[in-house]
Amino acid sequence: MTTRLLRYALQAADLRQPLHTSIHFDGHAQEDGSSPRTGIHQKVDRLLTQAGCGAEEVAEGLEAPVFADLSKAILGEFHRSHALVERVYELEDRLPSVRAKTIRDAEVRAFATDRLQAAIRFAKNDPVPILPTL
Repeated sequence: MTTRLLRYALQAADLRQPLHTSIHFDGHAQEDGSSPRTGIHQKVDRLLTQAGCGAEEVAEGLEAPVFADLSKAILGEFHRSHALVERVYELEDRLPSVRAKTIRDAEVRAFATDRLQAAIRFAKNDPVPILPTL
């Protein structure tokens, strides 16, 4: 049972990255479906560590939902995250480099905080806590 919960929590937390839900995971896919590998995926993955706050700070005050149907909840999170794919591309030119220590742009910081909170909501009260180490 714990292994199953851990697998669900990892999948749900990984969904916080909208590009994980799309064929456009590292640049808009080419006609043959291949990725142009623009580097945007790595930049978005890195945002959580650049946000400048710890997981505990971001988690404070968040309600941890109780799911009657965990699979349905994960699918719902998939759709919420996927809805943000184009927003990621709108922010692309403002994303910090992967070497940057912080996020200077307020909208990018708000996006990163929202995605971190989405991951924490799923993992906050699991039997095996999975809070991102920042």
